[in-house]
Amino acid sequence: MRVNGTKRRRKRRDRPAEQRDKGMQPVDQFPGTIVHLISGAGDRYCGSCLFASTLVKALQAAGCRSVVYPLYTPVHSDIRLAPDGPLFFGGVNVYLQQRFALFRKTPRWLDAWFDRPRLLLRLGGASAEGSKTTGDILLSMLAGEEGCQRKELHRLLRALEANEVPAIVHLSNALLLGIAEGVRRRLGTPVVCSLSGEDGFLATLPGAIAERARRRMTQLVEHVDAFVAVCPSYA
Repeated sequence: MRVNGTKRRRKRRDRPAEQRDKGMQPVDQFPGTIVHLISGAGDRYCGSCLFASTLVKALQAAGCRSVVYPLYTPVHSDIRLAPDGPLFFGGVNVYLQQRFALFRKTPRWLDAWFDRPRLLLRLGGASAEGSKTTGDILLSMLAGEEGCQRKELHRLLRALEANEVPAIVHLSNALLLGIAEGVRRRLGTPVVCSLSGEDGFLATLPGAIAERARRRMTQLVEHVDAFVAVCPSYA
């Protein structure tokens, strides 16, 4: 259609409903499993956790196979959501591997002791948000295979391979983008990432660290198939 000599693109809402819905697949017929990697925040309530938990619950209620792998700590939410897999990137182990090279080579039986849910819930909320150590851990996590937590990344990828390879891997926030590269290269699985206020977290970090994190996150965008903002202000 042309208006005043220029071509106007027909908007989606202008099309009849039967045309808009053509090719759309019901959620309960989605062919495969969606694995949600949700980062916990200890015993504190977290907006990103609440959104991800609500999304998983809604997809499950609609008949879509959605499973949860908690990261850092168990997910603390008003929505009862039983994890389908073990916890990965346990917060205590992530910290120890960042600070001490010895813990980057410790056996799994020792790491498992630090991954106990009660311990993580108790200590998870005690991390000094905005500290240099927190920033260093973020940069290391964004480094993926090159980071201090590569052992944790390999364990996660092995777990994803051990069962049915997921149809989609969903990251609950963009601070987890360091995982995306490994998922795409090793599994070839599409990655979807929620945008849920990462700028607010980055603003609490020392300026130089926050800038490095933003640059690295920009580089990792190529490994993500889609970003979904939880609200317009995060788009």
